Amino acid sequence: MLKTATKANPALDAAPVYPDDMEPALQDALALLANIDAHYDAERERLELWSGPESVKERLATQLADAHRQEREPHVQRLAELHRRWTTEILYRQTLH
Repeated sequence: MLKTATKANPALDAAPVYPDDMEPALQDALALLANIDAHYDAERERLELWSGPESVKERLATQLADAHRQEREPHVQRLAELHRRWTTEILYRQTLH
C-alpha cells in the first residue's frame, strides 16, 4: 500500500526517509547544538553588557568563542556522520531500483 500511495503522490517520493534510529539521533544532535548556542549567546550578551575593561572583555570573548567551538564540535561531527550514513543509504536504495 505504501508504494501505491507514493506513486499517487510524487511529493512523497522526494520526502527524506530516515532509518528508524536516525531521525531521533538527528533531533537530539540538533537540540543539543541549539542549547549550546543559546547558552553561549546568553554568555556573550552578559559579557557585552559587563562594564569591565575592554582588553579583558576581548580576551574573555576569545576564550568564550573557543569554548563554544570546542563544545559544538563533537555534535557537529555527529551530524556529519549521520549525514554520511543517510547519503550512503539513499545511494544504496537508488542502486536497488
